[in-house]
Amino acid sequence: MSITKKKNRRRVGGLLLVSTLFVSGCALNAAKNDYDASASLGQALRAGNYPAAQTIIDDAHDSDSNRALFLMESAHVDYLSKNYEQSIQKLNEAEELTEELETARVSEQLQAIMTGPTGLSYSGVPFERAFIHYYKAMNFIVQADTVTGFAREDALQGARIEARKVDRLLNSVQDEKGTYDDVKEGKESTFNSLMTLLRGLQGRTHDPDALVYREDAYMRYMEGVIYELNEEFDSARIAYQAAASLYEKGYAKQYGLGPNVTEMAWFDVIRIMRKAGGYEAEVETLTKSKLTEKMKAKLNQFGPDTAQLIVVNHIGFAPKRKEMDMRLQLDASTKELVLTPSILQPNLLSVAAGKNDIDPKARQEQLVWFNEMYSDRGLLNVISNFQNRGLYGAIQGLTEKRTSISSLWGLAEDIGLVSGLDMGGTNVQVPYYGLVAADFGGSQVWLDGKDAGSMVSAESVANIALQGQLLSASSDLQAALARELTKVAFCANTAKLVGEGWQAKLAEKLCIAGFSLVSGADTRNWSTLPHTIMVQRYPLEPGQHVIKIVTKTENGVGLYHQKEYQIELTKGQIKMLNNRAITTSGVPLTSI
Repeated sequence: MSITKKKNRRRVGGLLLVSTLFVSGCALNAAKNDYDASASLGQALRAGNYPAAQTIIDDAHDSDSNRALFLMESAHVDYLSKNYEQSIQKLNEAEELTEELETARVSEQLQAIMTGPTGLSYSGVPFERAFIHYYKAMNFIVQADTVTGFAREDALQGARIEARKVDRLLNSVQDEKGTYDDVKEGKESTFNSLMTLLRGLQGRTHDPDALVYREDAYMRYMEGVIYELNEEFDSARIAYQAAASLYEKGYAKQYGLGPNVTEMAWFDVIRIMRKAGGYEAEVETLTKSKLTEKMKAKLNQFGPDTAQLIVVNHIGFAPKRKEMDMRLQLDASTKELVLTPSILQPNLLSVAAGKNDIDPKARQEQLVWFNEMYSDRGLLNVISNFQNRGLYGAIQGLTEKRTSISSLWGLAEDIGLVSGLDMGGTNVQVPYYGLVAADFGGSQVWLDGKDAGSMVSAESVANIALQGQLLSASSDLQAALARELTKVAFCANTAKLVGEGWQAKLAEKLCIAGFSLVSGADTRNWSTLPHTIMVQRYPLEPGQHVIKIVTKTENGVGLYHQKEYQIELTKGQIKMLNNRAITTSGVPLTSI
């Protein structure tokens, strides 16, 4: 071999190593940084330190790919800090950007293969895009309370426009995903029954159809509120009825909201029919079939000139997505790809990146997620593992995922996968959610010193987010595997330029190690959204009132959050009171 060729190969090998480690240093553990930033943001908001919160958002989302997420998070903080006009401007930009990114992301896919999914521009999931319009409407509604005359009309008209936009968005989602009626019809088919049986044999306990975000009953209900504020009673009736039907047909059950929200929505359908007039027969029928005696009595408290207070309590924070690190190896004896949680099979790479430095609670969460979503559980998989690897293999299948590539073994050798995955394999990361249970209990409203009763859970952002992640778990894994295997093949083939023997093998493994440090799951999500939203409506006499909103801790013996407001209502006025409940301490309830 000539001296020139040797020098070229050394140069290629050196460049390969240096460039890989450079990229690794720039992007090491991006998911952990994202999670840490979200935790810091939560602490700043709990303390009411909005300037600090904005600084954290600026630092965490300073790349072009995070522009939409920056706008959503920053606009939300502006809303909380009463910078309503600035919040609206940012949400307008977020709306335009997320719409553009729905089609533009395709051109970024190739880049993401080598740099990881965080290189893709974040466009938000459908429910997050619905909340862009929601918070724009909330900004307008708060502004309407501070002005009169034409300025108030303009502000309410702004909220109305956002209601129309969210209506179009949800109609588009429903057209794509189908309605609850479509799902019900599908459940009754023989084919669907067979699919349910097969899922059981494979050990999967969740039904994908039951997890789809196909509509949003709470958004429909708030459309009704906005139309009513604009005195568009027929549009309000249609929106309230859409919300009531959605809650009843499956939305309340799907997201664990309880039965009270369905009755609340039907209550407002009946109330607005009475207010508009001309629906006497429908009012009588719906009152008999949809309302309890308690709610019938409440209905009689609402006359045409009754002042109303609608309390909306936004509680806690939406859960933050986390990253699970897994080890991908090749079992040459069975010609299978083997996937195992890194916490069960740590290697030097995982330890160096800090991906095994997790607390016992997170460790348990990862094991549960892997076992439910990816492991070779279920009767069919257990039988297959037993046949191939005996009793030990059947038991081991509960903590690993195996995929046969025997029919593609020749291709795997040709493109470098067999060489690249020997001697330890590589790492793969996917997003997941840990515990999303609420750390708070019920909320009560006190009117002028008297307990006015409990609020009703109308929306669970936490459960929407969790179910969306459960639904995408399989595609997330497939995409992660495709990215990592592409990098392994790239490293195996590029290392050949170095030569043969130990030098080429070292270059190959260093390349794979470098890419593994760069790789990561996309854990981005709109983390300042509330965990749960509760609603209640009260009839009040015109005049001044003192309103106190009390949210208890999960066990009901402590104080999660409370805030007091002084309001003034005129005859027939409808006022919405938006409260943000973020815990500060567990004070005993005796302090209320």
